[in-house]
Amino acid sequence: MVLDDYSTDTDPRTRSSWCINDPVIRLREWAGERAYGLPDPPVASKIGSASKCEVKLDDKSGLLSREHAQLTPCEGGWKIRDLESTNGLWCDGVRRPAFALRPGLEITIGGLRLIAESPGLAALRAVVSRFLGWAREHQSAVDDALHSLRDWAAHHAALVVIGDGDLTPVVERLHGLTLGPDAPLVVCGPGDDLAGGVQAAMHGTLCAVIRRRAEAHDLAEMLGPMEQPARPRIALCVGRAADATDVSITVGRSAVIGVPPLATRAGELERIVDESAADAAHALGAPSPGFTMHDLERLKAIEFKSFAEVTETVRRIIAMRTWGVTAGAARLGITHVSLSQWTRRLDRKLST
Repeated sequence: MVLDDYSTDTDPRTRSSWCINDPVIRLREWAGERAYGLPDPPVASKIGSASKCEVKLDDKSGLLSREHAQLTPCEGGWKIRDLESTNGLWCDGVRRPAFALRPGLEITIGGLRLIAESPGLAALRAVVSRFLGWAREHQSAVDDALHSLRDWAAHHAALVVIGDGDLTPVVERLHGLTLGPDAPLVVCGPGDDLAGGVQAAMHGTLCAVIRRRAEAHDLAEMLGPMEQPARPRIALCVGRAADATDVSITVGRSAVIGVPPLATRAGELERIVDESAADAAHALGAPSPGFTMHDLERLKAIEFKSFAEVTETVRRIIAMRTWGVTAGAARLGITHVSLSQWTRRLDRKLST
């Protein structure tokens, strides 16, 4: 899909869409960390293999021209133009003579596949990496997920998230970063009224937990007669890859993101907890997680089964450490008795 298909209108009263529209600052190699910074302050610059190019790319394929493309500053960022190179300039798989750089675009120059990256996109990528993995072998899945999120934001596909446990916090976090914090989101869990969820999410996003193929079929039946402007954007949480296939059959084109089990990421769990705690503290309005040494030891001993469990655990500990049991429980929207009982259960579980 080319650039112009991705709206930057973020008004939640109309149609929320891809909200990452800050200026591109670098071109990063797909599925990697190597990146080529763009001139700051912005000035007209050439991209190619020649040493005199302001943005000199390292491409061993032989497909890159010495002066391959021209970068020109424009309002809001950059435009890039092909300099009649042999192999052309490609944007999201389509050869184009020129286009504006926007965060997330996949640009092929010579033999290099590059991602136009802004600070906002880098922040989204950091969160996606937390969910999918930081190891080198996971980085292609991370960039595929970024592309899937752009398709979903543009209303070109339903988002299907596969993984263990409750995946709704994963969808909620990606939704906020991709569509904006004010974009409306309705979560429909197991046993909830799916038809009511569809109606409540009109002009917004519906996150539905799908446990049976019949539920996906029912959802497709509800969406079928709806006019496109009113139809909610769909995000589905499923437990198995086979379920994703079933969902695709019933709801149409889907963009799939697979979340690996936390059991396979033991070496990354401490970092996952740290980053989840930073997110939770910000969302709760706490100045910092405020963990004690005892809290850190407890967190290391927990065998987390899902990101939902990580999120809920750190939220409760942060609320208690920042505001105490009574005020912390009020901040969480639960009773102080419930929070105290949860803490005792956690301690008993870790002591056995």
